[in-house]
Amino acid sequence: MVGVVLFLGTMGFIGSIWGFLWPFILIPVLAGALMFSRRWRRFATGVLIVSAATWIIVIGPRMGMMGGWVL
Repeated sequence: MVGVVLFLGTMGFIGSIWGFLWPFILIPVLAGALMFSRRWRRFATGVLIVSAATWIIVIGPRMGMMGGWVL
């Protein structure tokens, strides 16, 4: 949900494909950094699972359609 909010908030001034992807890259990177903390490890694991599902189900096929990849 945070990635979608960040995407919608910055959609107007970042007009490239990186404007669409940066929230969905930043969140897993931050969750990966949280994996080093024993206290936040369970939360970070959940965030990484949800991020992976987002990439596989939502972003991957759409990037393929936008980039012209044909299966």
